[in-house]
Amino acid sequence: MKVLFFNPQQEMLGLQCLSATLKAAGHQTALFNDPRLFDNPWVRIGRTDGASYVHDAGLAAVAAHSPDLIGFPVVSDDYGWARAWAARLKARCDIPIVFGNCHPTFHPREVLGRPEVDFVVRGEGELTLLELVEALGRGKDFSKILGLGYKDQGNVRINPMRPLIPDLDSLPFPDKDLHYGPMPYLNHGYITMLGRGCPYRCSFCDNNSSARLYAEHGLAKRWVRRRSPERAIAELLWARTRYCAGHFRFNDEDFGYDQRWLREFCALFKEKLGLRYFAWVSPNTIDAKTARLLAESGCDAVEMGIQSGSERMRTEVLHRRVSNRQMESAMRALREHGIRTDVDLILGLPTEAKADLDETVELLRRGRPWGTYAFWLQYYPSTEIYALAKERGLLPSGTAQARAAGIHREGDIPRDALARRYHAFITLLPLLPDAFIRLCQRWDLIRYCPAFFNTFLIAQLRRLLKGGVYNEFQVRGYHLLWRESGRFLAACFTRKSS
Repeated sequence: MKVLFFNPQQEMLGLQCLSATLKAAGHQTALFNDPRLFDNPWVRIGRTDGASYVHDAGLAAVAAHSPDLIGFPVVSDDYGWARAWAARLKARCDIPIVFGNCHPTFHPREVLGRPEVDFVVRGEGELTLLELVEALGRGKDFSKILGLGYKDQGNVRINPMRPLIPDLDSLPFPDKDLHYGPMPYLNHGYITMLGRGCPYRCSFCDNNSSARLYAEHGLAKRWVRRRSPERAIAELLWARTRYCAGHFRFNDEDFGYDQRWLREFCALFKEKLGLRYFAWVSPNTIDAKTARLLAESGCDAVEMGIQSGSERMRTEVLHRRVSNRQMESAMRALREHGIRTDVDLILGLPTEAKADLDETVELLRRGRPWGTYAFWLQYYPSTEIYALAKERGLLPSGTAQARAAGIHREGDIPRDALARRYHAFITLLPLLPDAFIRLCQRWDLIRYCPAFFNTFLIAQLRRLLKGGVYNEFQVRGYHLLWRESGRFLAACFTRKSS
Protein backbone atom coordinates (compact mmCIF):
# COMPACT_ATOMS: atom_id res chain seq x y z
CA MET A 1 0.00 0.00 0.00
CA LYS A 2 1.10 3.56 -0.75
CA VAL A 3 0.46 6.61 1.43
CA LEU A 4 1.03 10.21 0.35
CA PHE A 5 1.30 12.86 3.07
CA PHE A 6 0.54 16.53 2.45
CA ASN A 7 2.84 18.73 4.49
CA PRO A 8 2.21 22.34 5.67
CA GLN A 9 5.62 23.93 5.07
CA GLN A 10 7.58 22.88 8.18
CA GLU A 11 9.24 19.65 9.22
CA MET A 12 6.65 17.48 10.95
CA LEU A 13 8.32 14.93 13.21
CA GLY A 14 4.99 13.15 13.69
CA LEU A 15 4.76 12.39 9.97
CA GLN A 16 8.29 10.97 10.05
CA CYS A 17 7.31 8.62 12.88
CA LEU A 18 4.20 7.49 10.99
CA SER A 19 6.20 6.96 7.81
CA ALA A 20 8.90 4.95 9.59
CA THR A 21 6.29 2.61 11.08
CA LEU A 22 4.59 2.13 7.71
CA LYS A 23 7.87 1.46 5.92
CA ALA A 24 8.93 -1.04 8.58
CA ALA A 25 5.75 -2.97 7.76
CA GLY A 26 6.54 -2.98 4.03
CA HIS A 27 4.39 -0.05 2.86
CA GLN A 28 5.50 2.90 0.71
CA THR A 29 5.26 6.57 1.68
CA ALA A 30 5.87 9.90 -0.01
CA LEU A 31 5.40 13.56 0.83
CA PHE A 32 4.20 16.64 -1.00
CA ASN A 33 5.18 19.93 0.63
CA ASP A 34 3.04 23.04 0.36
CA PRO A 35 5.48 25.95 1.01
CA ARG A 36 2.62 28.29 2.02
CA LEU A 37 4.68 31.35 1.16
CA PHE A 38 1.67 33.65 1.55
CA ASP A 39 -0.29 31.73 4.18
CA ASN A 40 1.86 31.20 7.26
CA PRO A 41 2.13 32.64 10.80
CA TRP A 42 4.09 35.68 9.53
CA VAL A 43 2.67 36.43 6.07
CA ARG A 44 -1.00 36.11 5.07
CA ILE A 45 -1.86 37.76 1.78
CA GLY A 46 -4.61 35.57 0.36
CA ARG A 47 -4.73 34.85 -3.36
CA THR A 48 -1.60 35.78 -5.29
CA ASP A 49 -0.95 35.58 -9.00
CA GLY A 50 1.21 32.51 -9.72
CA ALA A 51 0.49 30.69 -6.44
CA SER A 52 -1.63 28.18 -8.35
CA TYR A 53 1.62 26.42 -9.27
CA VAL A 54 1.44 24.81 -5.81
CA HIS A 55 -2.05 23.46 -6.53
CA ASP A 56 -0.87 22.05 -9.85
CA ALA A 57 2.17 20.50 -8.18
CA GLY A 58 0.02 18.86 -5.51
CA LEU A 59 -2.27 17.28 -8.09
CA ALA A 60 0.78 16.17 -10.07
CA ALA A 61 2.20 14.51 -6.94
CA VAL A 62 -1.01 12.53 -6.51
CA ALA A 63 -0.87 11.44 -10.15
CA ALA A 64 2.81 10.48 -9.89
CA HIS A 65 2.55 8.44 -6.68
CA SER A 66 -0.93 6.91 -7.21
CA PRO A 67 -1.47 6.59 -3.45
CA ASP A 68 -4.00 4.31 -1.80
CA LEU A 69 -4.44 6.83 1.02
CA ILE A 70 -3.73 10.56 1.43
CA GLY A 71 -2.92 11.90 4.90
CA PHE A 72 -2.93 15.37 6.45
CA PRO A 73 -1.38 16.44 9.79
CA VAL A 74 -3.98 18.85 11.18
CA VAL A 75 -3.36 21.13 14.11
CA SER A 76 -6.21 23.59 14.57
CA ASP A 77 -4.37 26.44 12.87
CA ASP A 78 -3.98 24.29 9.76
CA TYR A 79 -7.57 23.00 9.69
CA GLY A 80 -8.69 25.43 6.98
CA TRP A 81 -5.60 24.66 4.90
CA ALA A 82 -6.19 20.90 5.15
CA ARG A 83 -9.89 21.21 4.36
CA ALA A 84 -9.18 23.27 1.24
CA TRP A 85 -6.63 20.77 -0.04
CA ALA A 86 -8.84 17.77 0.76
CA ALA A 87 -11.81 19.32 -1.08
CA ARG A 88 -9.58 20.11 -4.06
CA LEU A 89 -8.34 16.52 -4.19
CA LYS A 90 -11.77 14.95 -3.71
CA ALA A 91 -13.09 16.93 -6.67
CA ARG A 92 -10.48 15.25 -8.92
CA CYS A 93 -9.89 11.77 -7.53
CA ASP A 94 -11.59 9.14 -5.39
CA ILE A 95 -8.76 8.39 -2.96
CA PRO A 96 -9.52 8.00 0.78
CA ILE A 97 -8.34 10.94 2.91
CA VAL A 98 -7.37 10.74 6.58
CA PHE A 99 -6.81 13.63 9.01
CA GLY A 100 -4.67 13.18 12.11
CA ASN A 101 -3.00 15.24 14.89
CA CYS A 102 -4.56 17.56 17.49
CA HIS A 103 -7.67 18.89 15.80
CA PRO A 104 -9.16 15.54 14.70
CA THR A 105 -8.21 14.10 18.08
CA PHE A 106 -10.34 16.61 19.97
CA HIS A 107 -13.06 17.21 17.36
CA PRO A 108 -13.51 13.95 15.42
CA ARG A 109 -17.21 14.39 14.66
CA GLU A 110 -16.72 17.93 13.41
CA VAL A 111 -13.96 16.77 11.07
CA LEU A 112 -15.82 13.69 9.82
CA GLY A 113 -18.81 15.92 9.16
CA ARG A 114 -16.85 17.27 6.20
CA PRO A 115 -17.60 15.39 2.94
CA GLU A 116 -13.93 15.49 1.89
CA VAL A 117 -12.67 13.61 4.99
CA ASP A 118 -13.06 9.82 5.21
CA PHE A 119 -11.08 8.93 8.35
CA VAL A 120 -9.58 10.53 11.44
CA VAL A 121 -6.75 9.16 13.58
CA ARG A 122 -6.91 10.20 17.22
CA GLY A 123 -3.98 10.37 19.61
CA GLU A 124 -0.69 8.59 18.91
CA GLY A 125 -1.11 7.42 15.36
CA GLU A 126 1.60 4.92 14.43
CA LEU A 127 -0.37 1.72 15.08
CA THR A 128 -3.77 3.16 14.20
CA LEU A 129 -2.61 4.37 10.80
CA LEU A 130 -0.80 1.10 10.14
CA GLU A 131 -3.94 -0.90 10.89
CA LEU A 132 -6.03 1.44 8.73
CA VAL A 133 -3.67 1.01 5.77
CA GLU A 134 -3.72 -2.77 6.14
CA ALA A 135 -7.52 -2.83 6.49
CA LEU A 136 -7.85 -0.80 3.28
CA GLY A 137 -5.53 -3.21 1.50
CA ARG A 138 -7.38 -6.31 2.66
CA GLY A 139 -10.90 -4.95 2.43
CA LYS A 140 -11.56 -5.48 6.15
CA ASP A 141 -13.94 -3.42 8.27
CA PHE A 142 -12.69 -0.62 10.51
CA SER A 143 -14.76 -1.22 13.65
CA LYS A 144 -11.93 -2.88 15.61
CA ILE A 145 -9.22 -0.31 14.90
CA LEU A 146 -8.59 1.57 18.13
CA GLY A 147 -8.11 5.33 17.78
CA LEU A 148 -9.93 5.50 14.44
CA GLY A 149 -12.94 7.53 13.35
CA TYR A 150 -14.68 6.72 10.08
CA LYS A 151 -17.93 6.83 8.13
CA ASP A 152 -20.23 3.84 7.82
CA GLN A 153 -23.01 4.31 5.24
CA GLY A 154 -23.17 8.00 6.03
CA ASN A 155 -22.97 7.55 9.82
CA VAL A 156 -19.97 8.74 11.82
CA ARG A 157 -18.34 6.03 13.93
CA ILE A 158 -15.78 6.85 16.62
CA ASN A 159 -13.86 3.84 17.96
CA PRO A 160 -12.39 3.76 21.49
CA MET A 161 -9.05 5.46 22.03
CA ARG A 162 -5.89 3.40 21.61
CA PRO A 163 -3.63 3.04 24.68
CA LEU A 164 -0.42 5.03 24.65
CA ILE A 165 2.70 3.30 23.35
CA PRO A 166 4.44 2.28 26.59
CA ASP A 167 7.89 1.45 25.20
CA LEU A 168 9.22 4.18 22.92
CA ASP A 169 12.39 2.15 22.34
CA SER A 170 10.25 -0.24 20.28
CA LEU A 171 9.63 2.41 17.61
CA PRO A 172 11.88 2.82 14.56
CA PHE A 173 13.93 5.97 14.10
CA PRO A 174 11.99 8.77 12.38
CA ASP A 175 11.97 8.69 8.57
CA LYS A 176 13.91 11.88 7.85
CA ASP A 177 14.12 11.04 4.15
CA LEU A 178 10.38 11.71 3.94
CA HIS A 179 11.09 15.44 4.33
CA TYR A 180 14.73 15.70 3.26
CA GLY A 181 13.85 14.45 -0.25
CA PRO A 182 11.36 17.16 -1.31
CA MET A 183 12.76 19.68 1.22
CA PRO A 184 16.57 19.24 1.18
CA TYR A 185 17.10 22.55 2.98
CA LEU A 186 15.77 20.90 6.15
CA ASN A 187 19.03 18.98 6.48
CA HIS A 188 20.55 21.81 8.52
CA GLY A 189 20.57 20.60 12.08
CA TYR A 190 18.78 17.43 13.20
CA ILE A 191 15.43 17.73 15.01
CA THR A 192 14.00 14.95 17.15
CA MET A 193 12.13 14.15 20.35
CA LEU A 194 13.49 11.73 22.92
CA GLY A 195 10.21 11.43 24.81
CA ARG A 196 6.49 12.13 24.69
CA GLY A 197 4.07 13.90 26.98
CA CYS A 198 4.46 16.83 29.37
CA PRO A 199 4.54 16.74 33.19
CA TYR A 200 2.68 20.08 33.47
CA ARG A 201 -1.00 20.96 33.09
CA CYS A 202 -1.01 24.47 31.63
CA SER A 203 -4.50 25.71 30.81
CA PHE A 204 -3.60 26.98 27.32
CA CYS A 205 -1.82 23.86 26.03
CA ASP A 206 -3.01 20.84 24.07
CA ASN A 207 -0.75 18.60 26.16
CA ASN A 208 -3.08 19.20 29.09
CA SER A 209 -6.10 18.57 26.86
CA SER A 210 -4.55 15.33 25.56
CA ALA A 211 -3.73 14.08 29.05
CA ARG A 212 -7.32 14.77 30.14
CA LEU A 213 -8.69 12.97 27.08
CA TYR A 214 -6.62 9.86 27.77
CA ALA A 215 -7.56 10.04 31.47
CA GLU A 216 -11.25 10.06 30.54
CA HIS A 217 -10.62 6.76 28.75
CA GLY A 218 -8.55 5.37 31.63
CA LEU A 219 -5.38 5.41 29.52
CA ALA A 220 -3.19 8.12 31.08
CA LYS A 221 -1.25 6.11 33.65
CA ARG A 222 2.05 6.76 31.83
CA TRP A 223 1.44 10.02 29.99
CA VAL A 224 5.08 11.16 30.18
CA ARG A 225 7.46 8.62 28.62
CA ARG A 226 11.10 8.67 27.55
CA ARG A 227 13.31 6.55 25.37
CA SER A 228 16.24 5.03 27.21
CA PRO A 229 19.42 7.13 27.06
CA GLU A 230 21.11 4.33 25.09
CA ARG A 231 18.35 4.23 22.45
CA ALA A 232 18.36 8.03 22.20
CA ILE A 233 22.13 8.10 21.64
CA ALA A 234 21.81 5.32 19.04
CA GLU A 235 19.49 7.54 16.96
CA LEU A 236 21.85 10.51 17.20
CA LEU A 237 24.84 8.42 16.13
CA TRP A 238 22.77 7.11 13.21
CA ALA A 239 21.82 10.68 12.28
CA ARG A 240 25.44 11.83 12.37
CA THR A 241 26.47 8.98 10.06
CA ARG A 242 23.50 9.10 7.67
CA TYR A 243 22.90 12.87 7.47
CA CYS A 244 26.22 14.33 8.71
CA ALA A 245 24.30 15.93 11.58
CA GLY A 246 26.48 18.41 13.43
CA HIS A 247 23.90 20.10 15.64
CA PHE A 248 20.84 18.65 17.36
CA ARG A 249 17.53 20.14 18.43
CA PHE A 250 15.54 18.29 21.10
CA ASN A 251 11.87 19.27 21.02
CA ASP A 252 10.84 17.49 24.22
CA GLU A 253 8.43 19.59 26.29
CA ASP A 254 10.85 19.82 29.26
CA PHE A 255 14.25 18.32 28.58
CA GLY A 256 15.29 18.41 32.24
CA TYR A 257 12.24 17.13 34.10
CA ASP A 258 13.77 13.68 34.82
CA GLN A 259 17.10 14.45 36.45
CA ARG A 260 18.31 10.85 36.60
CA TRP A 261 17.62 10.35 32.88
CA LEU A 262 19.25 13.70 32.11
CA ARG A 263 22.47 12.82 33.92
CA GLU A 264 22.76 9.50 32.09
CA PHE A 265 21.98 11.05 28.72
CA CYS A 266 24.35 14.00 29.10
CA ALA A 267 27.24 11.72 30.05
CA LEU A 268 26.63 9.49 27.02
CA PHE A 269 26.12 12.45 24.67
CA LYS A 270 29.38 14.05 25.74
CA GLU A 271 31.27 10.75 25.43
CA LYS A 272 29.79 9.44 22.17
CA LEU A 273 29.07 12.63 20.19
CA GLY A 274 30.70 15.70 21.71
CA LEU A 275 28.54 18.04 19.60
CA ARG A 276 26.27 21.00 20.36
CA TYR A 277 22.53 20.93 20.90
CA PHE A 278 19.40 22.97 21.64
CA ALA A 279 16.67 21.95 24.10
CA TRP A 280 13.33 23.17 25.45
CA VAL A 281 13.42 23.58 29.22
CA SER A 282 11.17 24.73 32.05
CA PRO A 283 12.12 27.12 34.87
CA ASN A 284 10.68 24.50 37.27
CA THR A 285 13.65 22.21 36.64
CA ILE A 286 16.56 24.60 35.99
CA ASP A 287 19.04 25.47 38.73
CA ALA A 288 22.78 26.10 38.73
CA LYS A 289 23.57 22.38 38.91
CA THR A 290 21.32 21.49 35.96
CA ALA A 291 22.55 24.46 33.91
CA ARG A 292 26.15 23.33 34.44
CA LEU A 293 25.25 19.76 33.45
CA LEU A 294 23.61 20.97 30.24
CA ALA A 295 26.47 23.31 29.34
CA GLU A 296 29.20 20.74 29.96
CA SER A 297 27.40 18.16 27.81
CA GLY A 298 27.18 20.52 24.81
CA CYS A 299 23.95 22.52 25.22
CA ASP A 300 24.48 25.92 23.59
CA ALA A 301 20.89 27.24 23.53
CA VAL A 302 17.50 26.67 25.15
CA GLU A 303 14.00 28.04 24.85
CA MET A 304 11.92 28.40 28.00
CA GLY A 305 8.28 29.24 28.46
CA ILE A 306 7.47 31.81 31.13
CA GLN A 307 4.22 33.05 29.51
CA SER A 308 3.72 35.95 31.97
CA GLY A 309 5.70 37.81 34.58
CA SER A 310 2.57 38.10 36.71
CA GLU A 311 2.32 35.39 39.34
CA ARG A 312 -1.42 36.09 39.57
CA MET A 313 -1.88 35.36 35.87
CA ARG A 314 0.21 32.22 35.99
CA THR A 315 -1.58 30.84 39.04
CA GLU A 316 -5.20 31.83 38.36
CA VAL A 317 -5.33 31.69 34.57
CA LEU A 318 -2.43 29.66 33.18
CA HIS A 319 -2.18 27.06 35.98
CA ARG A 320 1.58 27.32 36.11
CA ARG A 321 3.03 26.74 39.57
CA VAL A 322 6.38 28.55 39.51
CA SER A 323 7.50 31.78 41.18
CA ASN A 324 9.14 34.81 39.60
CA ARG A 325 12.15 34.17 41.83
CA GLN A 326 12.57 30.70 40.34
CA MET A 327 12.17 32.04 36.79
CA GLU A 328 14.76 34.75 37.36
CA SER A 329 17.11 32.24 38.97
CA ALA A 330 16.74 29.86 36.02
CA MET A 331 17.51 32.59 33.47
CA ARG A 332 20.53 33.72 35.48
CA ALA A 333 21.90 30.17 35.87
CA LEU A 334 21.64 29.49 32.15
CA ARG A 335 23.25 32.83 31.26
CA GLU A 336 26.12 32.31 33.71
CA HIS A 337 26.90 28.95 32.13
CA GLY A 338 27.01 30.39 28.62
CA ILE A 339 23.69 28.99 27.37
CA ARG A 340 21.73 31.32 25.11
CA THR A 341 18.21 31.56 26.50
CA ASP A 342 15.12 32.59 24.57
CA VAL A 343 11.88 32.94 26.52
CA ASP A 344 8.29 32.62 25.31
CA LEU A 345 5.43 34.80 26.51
CA ILE A 346 1.69 34.99 25.85
CA LEU A 347 -0.15 38.30 25.62
CA GLY A 348 -3.87 38.99 25.45
CA LEU A 349 -4.69 36.71 28.37
CA PRO A 350 -8.15 36.90 29.99
CA THR A 351 -8.20 39.38 32.92
CA GLU A 352 -4.70 40.64 31.96
CA ALA A 353 -4.19 44.25 33.07
CA LYS A 354 -1.46 46.84 32.67
CA ALA A 355 -0.02 45.90 36.07
CA ASP A 356 0.48 42.32 34.83
CA LEU A 357 2.31 43.57 31.74
CA ASP A 358 4.52 45.78 33.90
CA GLU A 359 5.41 42.77 36.03
CA THR A 360 6.37 40.89 32.87
CA VAL A 361 8.70 43.70 31.80
CA GLU A 362 10.31 43.76 35.26
CA LEU A 363 10.88 39.99 35.25
CA LEU A 364 12.52 40.20 31.82
CA ARG A 365 14.67 43.13 32.90
CA ARG A 366 15.94 41.20 35.90
CA GLY A 367 16.33 37.90 34.06
CA ARG A 368 17.97 39.38 30.92
CA PRO A 369 17.23 36.56 28.46
CA TRP A 370 19.06 36.50 25.12
CA GLY A 371 15.78 36.75 23.21
CA THR A 372 12.04 37.14 23.78
CA TYR A 373 9.15 35.77 21.74
CA ALA A 374 5.75 37.18 22.64
CA PHE A 375 2.73 35.44 21.12
CA TRP A 376 -0.92 36.38 21.20
CA LEU A 377 -3.20 33.97 22.99
CA GLN A 378 -5.30 31.81 20.70
CA TYR A 379 -8.44 30.24 22.09
CA TYR A 380 -8.87 26.59 21.17
CA PRO A 381 -12.12 24.94 22.31
CA SER A 382 -10.32 21.90 23.70
CA THR A 383 -8.27 23.94 26.20
CA GLU A 384 -9.12 24.85 29.79
CA ILE A 385 -8.40 28.53 29.19
CA TYR A 386 -11.12 28.63 26.53
CA ALA A 387 -13.63 27.17 28.99
CA LEU A 388 -12.49 29.63 31.67
CA ALA A 389 -12.86 32.66 29.40
CA LYS A 390 -16.22 31.45 28.08
CA GLU A 391 -17.56 30.82 31.58
CA ARG A 392 -16.58 34.32 32.72
CA GLY A 393 -17.85 35.98 29.54
CA LEU A 394 -14.34 37.08 28.57
CA LEU A 395 -14.12 35.64 25.04
CA PRO A 396 -13.48 38.38 22.47
CA SER A 397 -16.47 39.12 20.28
CA GLY A 398 -16.85 36.60 17.47
CA THR A 399 -14.30 34.11 18.85
CA ALA A 400 -16.83 31.40 19.73
CA GLN A 401 -18.56 31.74 16.34
CA ALA A 402 -15.24 31.62 14.49
CA ARG A 403 -14.14 28.50 16.38
CA ALA A 404 -17.50 26.82 15.75
CA ALA A 405 -17.00 27.53 12.05
CA GLY A 406 -13.59 25.87 12.14
CA ILE A 407 -11.56 29.11 11.90
CA HIS A 408 -8.41 28.86 13.99
CA ARG A 409 -5.91 31.63 13.42
CA GLU A 410 -4.57 34.71 15.16
CA GLY A 411 -6.29 37.35 13.07
CA ASP A 412 -9.76 36.91 14.53
CA ILE A 413 -8.81 37.92 18.08
CA PRO A 414 -8.94 41.69 18.77
CA ARG A 415 -5.81 43.06 20.41
CA ASP A 416 -5.84 45.87 22.91
CA ALA A 417 -3.86 48.90 21.70
CA LEU A 418 -1.86 49.12 24.93
CA ALA A 419 -1.03 45.40 24.80
CA ARG A 420 0.31 45.87 21.26
CA ARG A 421 2.70 48.54 22.53
CA TYR A 422 3.93 46.23 25.28
CA HIS A 423 4.24 43.46 22.67
CA ALA A 424 6.64 45.58 20.61
CA PHE A 425 8.60 46.73 23.69
CA ILE A 426 9.00 43.18 25.03
CA THR A 427 10.33 42.01 21.66
CA LEU A 428 12.83 44.89 21.63
CA LEU A 429 13.81 44.49 25.29
CA PRO A 430 16.87 42.21 24.84
CA LEU A 431 18.47 44.95 22.70
CA LEU A 432 17.85 47.71 25.25
CA PRO A 433 20.27 48.77 27.99
CA ASP A 434 19.09 48.30 31.55
CA ALA A 435 19.17 52.03 32.29
CA PHE A 436 16.81 52.76 29.39
CA ILE A 437 14.37 50.03 30.48
CA ARG A 438 14.35 51.47 34.01
CA LEU A 439 13.69 54.94 32.61
CA CYS A 440 10.73 53.64 30.59
CA GLN A 441 9.36 51.92 33.69
CA ARG A 442 9.82 54.92 35.96
CA TRP A 443 8.17 57.42 33.62
CA ASP A 444 5.59 54.99 32.22
CA LEU A 445 6.95 55.42 28.69
CA ILE A 446 6.13 51.94 27.39
CA ARG A 447 2.61 53.14 26.61
CA TYR A 448 4.19 55.32 23.89
CA CYS A 449 6.19 52.54 22.21
CA PRO A 450 5.22 52.47 18.51
CA ALA A 451 2.71 49.66 18.00
CA PHE A 452 3.21 49.48 14.24
CA PHE A 453 6.55 47.65 14.60
CA ASN A 454 6.41 44.22 12.99
CA THR A 455 7.58 42.00 15.84
CA PHE A 456 8.68 39.25 13.46
CA LEU A 457 11.03 41.69 11.72
CA ILE A 458 12.22 42.95 15.10
CA ALA A 459 13.13 39.38 16.07
CA GLN A 460 15.09 38.93 12.82
CA LEU A 461 16.90 42.24 13.41
CA ARG A 462 17.72 41.15 16.94
CA ARG A 463 19.28 37.94 15.64
CA LEU A 464 21.43 39.85 13.17
CA LEU A 465 22.60 42.38 15.74
CA LYS A 466 23.29 39.94 18.54
CA GLY A 467 24.67 37.09 16.47
CA GLY A 468 25.02 34.02 18.66
CA VAL A 469 25.00 30.28 18.24
CA TYR A 470 23.85 28.16 15.33
CA ASN A 471 20.10 28.36 14.71
CA GLU A 472 18.78 25.68 12.38
CA PHE A 473 15.37 27.32 12.09
CA GLN A 474 16.94 30.53 10.83
CA VAL A 475 19.14 28.72 8.29
CA ARG A 476 16.22 26.61 7.08
CA GLY A 477 14.02 29.68 6.77
CA TYR A 478 16.52 31.45 4.52
CA HIS A 479 16.85 28.37 2.29
CA LEU A 480 13.07 27.97 2.13
CA LEU A 481 12.57 31.60 1.17
CA TRP A 482 15.28 31.45 -1.52
CA ARG A 483 14.09 28.17 -3.03
CA GLU A 484 10.34 28.75 -2.98
CA SER A 485 10.51 32.42 -3.97
CA GLY A 486 12.41 31.35 -7.07
CA ARG A 487 9.73 28.78 -7.91
CA PHE A 488 6.99 31.35 -7.34
CA LEU A 489 8.63 33.97 -9.58
CA ALA A 490 9.23 31.37 -12.28
CA ALA A 491 5.55 30.39 -12.12
CA CYS A 492 4.47 34.03 -12.39
CA PHE A 493 6.75 34.58 -15.39
CA THR A 494 5.51 31.43 -17.12
CA ARG A 495 1.89 32.42 -16.47
CA LYS A 496 2.37 35.89 -17.98
CA SER A 497 4.38 34.57 -20.94
CA SER A 498 1.59 32.16 -21.85
